[in-house]
Amino acid sequence: ALDTDTTEFLNTIKDQHLSWPSFSEFQAWGSPAAKAFHVSATPGFYLLDPQRRIVAKPVDAAELDALLRDLLRQ
Repeated sequence: ALDTDTTEFLNTIKDQHLSWPSFSEFQAWGSPAAKAFHVSATPGFYLLDPQRRIVAKPVDAAELDALLRDLLRQ
């Protein structure tokens, strides 16, 4: 997440009922991770494998949820 405020970040996780780990460096667009992954818009979702390679770029939370549910069933 490209937040600068911990409270807003945590409230979004709660309000959106996000069931997966969410992370923020709290540096907004100055985030090293956002720069490294060339994030140009939000929300941006990237599903990483154990080697930290991008394996999917779902377009929204619903698609990400479906991908994760599929992976967890395997």
